[in-house]
Amino acid sequence: MATELVDDQTALSFFREHPILILTFSALLCSAVGYWSEYSLLKEFGLNIVVFAEADDFFLAGLKSPKIFILSFPLFAVGIAYISFRVNRLAREQQYISREELEISREIEMAKIGRERERATNLEAKQKDMRNHFKMKLSHERRKVSLLTVPLILGGIVFIFILLQMELNKNLERTITNPEMKATIQLRTRDTLPKTSEKPLVFITATEKFMFFYQHNSSDEISTVAIPIGSITNVTYSPFTTKEEEVKVVKPRDKPSNKALQPTPKSGAAEL
Repeated sequence: MATELVDDQTALSFFREHPILILTFSALLCSAVGYWSEYSLLKEFGLNIVVFAEADDFFLAGLKSPKIFILSFPLFAVGIAYISFRVNRLAREQQYISREELEISREIEMAKIGRERERATNLEAKQKDMRNHFKMKLSHERRKVSLLTVPLILGGIVFIFILLQMELNKNLERTITNPEMKATIQLRTRDTLPKTSEKPLVFITATEKFMFFYQHNSSDEISTVAIPIGSITNVTYSPFTTKEEEVKVVKPRDKPSNKALQPTPKSGAAEL
């Protein structure tokens, strides 16, 4: 009987039999977090991250925000602890049922040896009723534990994406409304970006092949610049030192325009 109960397929038994899938799903969750954070961020600047990124960029982007997973860990830890408690309780129930069944089986054998047919028949009926009762009870408990796993996972994912939205707002403030550092870029063409201090570049994010900057100028025309990393020799960062520079950094009312700087044409670099 105990074997029949263990063979009932649930989400928990599936993960116990395939523990490596936990790592796989964790990597997929990390990649999903990285994709959504980069997609949401660059979407605000008029760019689609899919055009510039590769699959492994999303996994690495997810690792760039470890505090999101750290803040989410207590929720998952409490849920996992509770589910483990219920699973251990089920295991104890199964052991109890096995002992009871073994004891009744012995009594049935003794009754048959003593030719107590009526008593043996009653014990067999009792064993069957007990088996059905506890099988239904354990199956019900297993379903409850499995159903708890679904809202736990969904709740954790929702919480992570709420944290991502908060992180997005902080990144937008850091880049658009209240930047602290400006970038100076040296290209392989020996050009330097930006050409003038009136067009400061503020770093947004990067993939394996591109770096993205937010550019401001005195006419309030703001654009997004995507520069291939292969065309860059050096990037230095310095703080905004004057109030005049800080005043120029304002959030645009419309979506910024964007341009992709290719490594070869010098005229495109001169525009920056």
